[in-house]
Amino acid sequence: MAKAADVNKSKEIRDYAKAHRRAKPKAISEELTKQGIEVTPGFVSSILSADRAKKKKGGRRAPRAAATVGVSSRRSTEPSVSDLMKAKALADQLGGVDKAKSVLDTLSQLRK
Repeated sequence: MAKAADVNKSKEIRDYAKAHRRAKPKAISEELTKQGIEVTPGFVSSILSADRAKKKKGGRRAPRAAATVGVSSRRSTEPSVSDLMKAKALADQLGGVDKAKSVLDTLSQLRK
């Protein structure tokens, strides 16, 4: 019989359930106990239900991307390299940094 530290009970439960799709927690518990892995039907049930919940939820999700172009998902007040490149492009379009500042100041007055 293997030591408890040598056996990953959750993995054994998942493997057995995968191989025997219709097996109930009690049957899984009895079969694994015959193999020397002591697990209760309640433990089997909680492992299988947690796996179903993860599958239903989709597991861990990646962080969501910003909804619109140009909106940073970070909360930092420091401008990113991308922000600086966009500001440079705007300044070039408007004829220089002074003109861009003037336009942005006017825009901020209009938005108040």
